[in-house]
Amino acid sequence: MGLSKKYNLFNINFFCIFGINFVICLVFYMSTISSTDYVLGVLNLQTSTAGLIMGAFVIGALLSRLYFGSIIDGINIKKSDYIFTFILSFY
Repeated sequence: MGLSKKYNLFNINFFCIFGINFVICLVFYMSTISSTDYVLGVLNLQTSTAGLIMGAFVIGALLSRLYFGSIIDGINIKKSDYIFTFILSFY
């Protein structure tokens, strides 16, 4: 009761997906840290207010990922990557 073919987990697709997810997580957490520093340093708000703002940011990011993830699954993922790259090339 096993697989008749040996599959290799660490192939090029694994490393591409790992790299993309790593960059997305890095950008998200760097924006969270810099936004908290901005709220505390520039706006001179309290720590509790900065925490509330960052909590709203994280919840908004979670909900937007769920919403846009379902839209991207409806489209072809490769097509959505091309559209996103095209939009970012003009930014």
